[in-house]
Amino acid sequence: MDCLKFIKNIQKGNIEKLYLFTGKESFMIRETLKILKNKLVPEELKDVNIEVIDGKTADDMKIIKACETLPFLSGKRLLIVKDIVFNKKNNNGFNFDRFCDYLGKIPEHTCLVLIAQEIDKRNKIYKILSSYGEVVEFKPLKGQKLNQWIKNKFKKLGKTCDPEVVDILSASLNDSMEKINSEIEKIVAYSGENENITINNLKSVTELAAQSQIFDLVDAVGEKDASKAISMVNNMVLTGEQPLMILFMIIRQLRLIYLVKLLSRKGKSFKEIQSQVKIHPFVLKKVLSQGKNFSFESLKKALEFCFDIDYSLKQGKIDGKLGLEIIISKYCFNENKSI
Repeated sequence: MDCLKFIKNIQKGNIEKLYLFTGKESFMIRETLKILKNKLVPEELKDVNIEVIDGKTADDMKIIKACETLPFLSGKRLLIVKDIVFNKKNNNGFNFDRFCDYLGKIPEHTCLVLIAQEIDKRNKIYKILSSYGEVVEFKPLKGQKLNQWIKNKFKKLGKTCDPEVVDILSASLNDSMEKINSEIEKIVAYSGENENITINNLKSVTELAAQSQIFDLVDAVGEKDASKAISMVNNMVLTGEQPLMILFMIIRQLRLIYLVKLLSRKGKSFKEIQSQVKIHPFVLKKVLSQGKNFSFESLKKALEFCFDIDYSLKQGKIDGKLGLEIIISKYCFNENKSI
């Protein structure tokens, strides 16, 4: 099962004696363990009834003895074995046959959670773990599951958010749950007493500000709004963005617009384009919209000119901010309708 289904189960009180957590989404593993700890063990007993064992160094008997230890006072003991390695190369004296035999005998007072980044599903121990307990897979959330998680996170922090906020968060941070969580907490911290989070709140958070402002900057250039475009560049530089990085993001965006326009002209559907360019649906909608302001020829010339400015910046021939202003001036004041 996935981690969201597991969380729903434990919130309902459906807790098994044995779990295998597998996958590389370490943030979600930590968050899920917090929920399990809070559900299973009272706060005042956590120090005595929760035990964590290093699976890289422990042998099977250390885990078995810990499982047999009775909880202090009453209730359950939670035993977490981190980074356990399920292969014969484990040289800690780990007896796999003995451990496999024991998994069906875990006492009722124990909840054993084994955490392994990877495990071969053909492995004997995986099949035994699946039969006696539950396997929970931790992968980065995607699509609607990620969007719902973002909304729920804002809700837990006492906020609501606009749909566009959810789209930008899920599109901009490469499905890194750690980064998304961190950015949400920063957004909420900067939002003050505002109950609803809007796109403007995102612009106060550095990691998201650059992506959001690049969309707006390319829009301004495409609409030939020179004063807006130059004002945006000035603001980005003042908030610490390096001109070379701004130029890199402009080039990347123009390349993306060119590729999407090309695929669209070939008759590719929205889903087909998304599958080929591998970008978030929100970003693709934005790129398709921006493409209406550019012709193929103008995109080629704009990219060539950007590469020339990039070379001049790296050679120290012109100031970085000046180079960006030259690009804006050249294309915002071009007489053609589409740059």
